[in-house]
Amino acid sequence: MMRRTVLVVILVLSLTGCATHRRSSLAIVTRDSQGRYEIRLDKVEWVAGGPCNIEWPHRVYPSDWIYTSSIEGEVPADHLVLTYERGKTEYPWPQEGLCGSVTFTNGQMQVFLKILWHPEGKESVNRYMRYDLNGRYTLKPE
Repeated sequence: MMRRTVLVVILVLSLTGCATHRRSSLAIVTRDSQGRYEIRLDKVEWVAGGPCNIEWPHRVYPSDWIYTSSIEGEVPADHLVLTYERGKTEYPWPQEGLCGSVTFTNGQMQVFLKILWHPEGKESVNRYMRYDLNGRYTLKPE
């Protein structure tokens, strides 16, 4: 019975892909070479492969990056860049079609974004999904 349970758990993990969670409530702020604010959001991804990529479940610690010209008040999604690699702010790296906003007040940042949902293997997108790292952060200069 125990062997069967372990096999079921491994099968479920290998088919589910990964889960992403924010690693910290701190957002690290610097300035890039173009004078924009570069905001790093650290995350934890539990990677368990998937049907085409079977590997032992493990954690990775990547970061997402938000680029904006202001860290005051509400910044709508069309006035910022969300990218998954530092400094990669030009096509094809940034997240396209963002909705929502990021609000800055008193050294805090509230992220409320939605991103386009891309079903695997399909080009058309007909809905948005909640951005995994939405929430309140304390801004910390680096």
